[in-house]
Amino acid sequence: MSEELHAASKLKPTEGIASRKVKLTTNHFTLSFKSSKPVYRYDVAMVHYMMTKDGEKSRDMCKGERDDAAILERQRRCLVLMEAAKKVAHFTPSKSCCVYDNSKTLFSSEKLLENQCAQIRIEGEHIPDGFKNHPKLKQGYFFIEITPVSTNHKFTIDDLKSGVSDDLLNTDHTLRQFYEILTNAYAVTNDSHMVFYGNLYDNDKGESGRKKLKEARNLIFGVNKGARIIEGSSSRLVAALVLDSKKSTFFDDANNKGLAGNIRDLLGSHFNAQPHEVVIGDHNRKTVVTYLKDLRVYCRYQEDRDFVIAGVTKEPIEDLYFEYGSTKTSVMDYHKQAYNTKILYPHWPAVIMQGPRSKNYFPIEVLGVSKGSAFPSPSRPQGRWLKPSTTAPRGRTFASPRF
Repeated sequence: MSEELHAASKLKPTEGIASRKVKLTTNHFTLSFKSSKPVYRYDVAMVHYMMTKDGEKSRDMCKGERDDAAILERQRRCLVLMEAAKKVAHFTPSKSCCVYDNSKTLFSSEKLLENQCAQIRIEGEHIPDGFKNHPKLKQGYFFIEITPVSTNHKFTIDDLKSGVSDDLLNTDHTLRQFYEILTNAYAVTNDSHMVFYGNLYDNDKGESGRKKLKEARNLIFGVNKGARIIEGSSSRLVAALVLDSKKSTFFDDANNKGLAGNIRDLLGSHFNAQPHEVVIGDHNRKTVVTYLKDLRVYCRYQEDRDFVIAGVTKEPIEDLYFEYGSTKTSVMDYHKQAYNTKILYPHWPAVIMQGPRSKNYFPIEVLGVSKGSAFPSPSRPQGRWLKPSTTAPRGRTFASPRF
């Protein structure tokens, strides 16, 4: 028997990795600028002065507590003060465009009128309307200083080489910082997003912005954003935004019944259950305490007054008393009379605010969750840190002021 032998067809030589072309989807988006315009950078200082029985005291408005909600509220107040300063001092040229990081840095497309912004005093009728209901912010005056930074006061908007260096410790981050703030400006001024930790989280309380979870929490959608200087085509440096979709869990700040509604959701009570039927006892007290501990809340009858919950009382609110002047006063009666508030949950414990000299007690139902209170990550139980989970990038467009 004869067998035929056939030679296998010759294969094409493999293509080297160096010459192989691969299509990639990127989350880098190039920034382009029309011209090499100058940008001016300024330091900002904001101090609140008020008289107390111990004399004049000052408070740096750009510093404070570091929990998420406190950062957002501080940024909001700084932005309001900056707008008030512009109205009082008129220090911006007519054709200028300014972007502010809501803290200590201001950028301008034109040189500011420095003799008018070096020392700005805001008091009396010029104090922002939102401050006039606050027990402390409505008092005294605010002193604002806007001065040129000591180094790199003026730079060019597209001078990318200045932001790149082999020496990481001595790299100038001014340009990247400017790009970050510039591309946040639309979201900040329109209050469309919460901005912190390099993330922008949607303020839309509808389905496009968040998803309601169990245990009085919300999953809020957003984007992680960073500015980079990278190598583009033809080995040319280009400025780019790096965007990644993010989801993070926050305490529910949209419950129309405030913190009491959150506690009812946390305990899984039926929405038709009467207040006296919703009980905080030995079987669920730990769940409530864990949820409330270190949470920033505000008074629903005085929204500018906020604090971090230091703890929860063992006694119900109806059994709590405190020294008010020379008399012993019921905590429940005090809130009824002072704020015309009907207490529906007298059998619930009170939350504790640790004051400078003593503890203060508040019924849960007069409080609401402060905006931007992120649910703590299990890996960092001591702080309220974001726990983001990355998903596929999705399209987000942010308009920015023209420079």
